[in-house]
Formats: sequence, structure tokens, C-alpha cells
Amino acid sequence: TNANDSFYMVSPPVSTINGAYVLEFDIVEVNGEGSTIQVGSLSEQDSYGDFAPVGPAFTPLSGISHITLPLNAVSGHQYVAIKFVPNGVHKAITIDNVEWKLTVMSVDEVDGAKVNLYPNPTNGLVNISSDKRVLEVSVYNALGQRVITENTQRQLDLSSFENGIYTVKIQTVNGTAVKRVVKR
Repeated sequence: TNANDSFYMVSPPVSTINGAYVLEFDIVEVNGEGSTIQVGSLSEQDSYGDFAPVGPAFTPLSGISHITLPLNAVSGHQYVAIKFVPNGVHKAITIDNVEWKLTVMSVDEVDGAKVNLYPNPTNGLVNISSDKRVLEVSVYNALGQRVITENTQRQLDLSSFENGIYTVKIQTVNGTAVKRVVKR
């Protein structure tokens, strides 16, 4: 294999590439600094030329979780793919816990649980309001990398993070809400 040949991990066909689903996975191990990965969709399992990315390519780090932006519909696309571009020969990546998940974006209610984030935009502290018990809160940066995971947390401190848009996944006893927050 040449140093810059891309490798693709491709799903079976899915009928739900429609802007309502995200791909979530753990990056267990990466062999080779400078390699990149990118998530997108394909029309056929081996039609790499029509790869339609969602979000930018990023340098994977061992031991992190990643969640994509929702994959929007692309005409004829029915496969989800993770594209790995190594920076040299004999480079590898190990990915585990891959899940194609329905996401609920920017809603105030999930299965009867009202969920809200405020203030939004924020300079740092974000309060989480829910009429149901919050089990876990995870925050993802624009690259989809998990930057915070808290159990039963009702306030997040984003003050040490760069300005930008973050995805907040709030797991309640009734379901999961996924919301966006802007950090200024």
C-alpha cells in the first residue's frame, strides 16, 4: 500500500441517510501521527469517488469518542463510510462501538422530558434544565470529538474551550436529546 492510499470502512446499506442520523464510534488506537479520518456516505460499497463527507477531516486520537454531524441525504447514497488516510505505510486505526443513531436536534421535548440549555450563546457556563432525571451529559466539539462526559450534571463549564458550536447530548430517563450550544 502506498503512503497516501485511503482506506474505507463501509456500512451495509442503510435507508436512513436523511439528516436525522449520526454515526458515533470510539477510536481505540491509532498507529501513526498525522493520519486523518473523515465520515461520509457512498452510493455503492466500492464507489469511493463519490464519497460525500460530513464535516472536515480530522486527526484521530486514541481513546476518544466521536459523533458526526447528521448525515444529510445525498441522491443515490445508501452506505455510510469512515475514510482513513494514513500518513505513511503500515499505519492502522482501531475503531469500536460503531452506532448509527437517530438524533433529535434542538428540540424542547424528548419522550415527555422537557430539555433546555441556557444561556445560549454562552461565555462559559451552560445550565441544563429538564423535568426528568438527567443520567449523563456529553459535549462534542465541531470535529465530533467528545470533550466532556458528566453523570447527572446540570451545569457545564465551557469557559476553557475555544469559541464555536458544540453539540450537547443529554441522556434522561425518558430518552436522549441532542442540542447545539454556541460558545463566544
